[in-house]
Amino acid sequence: MIQEKFAQGNSILHRLDPADEVTRSQFLDAAEHFGNWVEEVPAWFDWDSGLYRSMWFGADGVKVGIVICFEGFRFAQTTRECVRQGAQLIFQPQNNTTRPNDWKIPIHHAMIVTRAAENTVWFASCNACYPEHQNCRTMVVAPDGRVHGQLEMKREGLLVSDIDIEQATRAMFEFDLAGTVPLLFADTVAPEEYASALTAAEQSDI
Repeated sequence: MIQEKFAQGNSILHRLDPADEVTRSQFLDAAEHFGNWVEEVPAWFDWDSGLYRSMWFGADGVKVGIVICFEGFRFAQTTRECVRQGAQLIFQPQNNTTRPNDWKIPIHHAMIVTRAAENTVWFASCNACYPEHQNCRTMVVAPDGRVHGQLEMKREGLLVSDIDIEQATRAMFEFDLAGTVPLLFADTVAPEEYASALTAAEQSDI
C-alpha cells in the first residue's frame, strides 16, 4: 500500500512537471518493485498521458474515468485529466470510515458536487459502510452539480441511478460559454439578457 501511494503521488507530480527527472526516476524505481518489469504484463502506466491505464475505460459506448478516494477529493486535476481524455462519468471508490470526523462530511459532499459541476460530467462516489462512523455518503451527482441519488450513512444499501449521459457535455471543462448557459441560467434568465455577452465573448475569442 505504501508503494502504491508513493507511485500514485509521483504520477501526479509527473503530470505537473514531466521534465522533472528526479520524480521520473523515483516513479520508475517504484514501478520496477511491484510488477511492471514482466514483458508479458501490459504496462500499467502511460508515460505519454501521465495516467494509470486503469483510470479510464469504455463501458458500452460511455467513457468512464476512475479517481481513488483522496486523490479525487484533494487533487482536482486527476478528475480533469480523465475528462480531458473524454470521460463522461467519473467513479470514485473511497473509504472514509477510519475516524469519527463529522466535520469532514459537508466538505466531502461539497468536493464531490464541485468535481461534477466544474467539469460538467456525472460523478459517482461510493463510500464503504461502517455503522460506528462514516465521513461521506455514497452519492451520484449530475453534471449541473445537483445530487441525483444518495444513500444514508452508517447503514448498508445499494444505490441504483438512471442517468442521461448526454447531459455530460463537459461544457465547464472546455469553457464553452454557450454550453454553460443551461447550467448557469436554466429558465431563470431570458436568452436576450445574455445574448450580447455571448456575442462579445465570441468576438474577443475568450
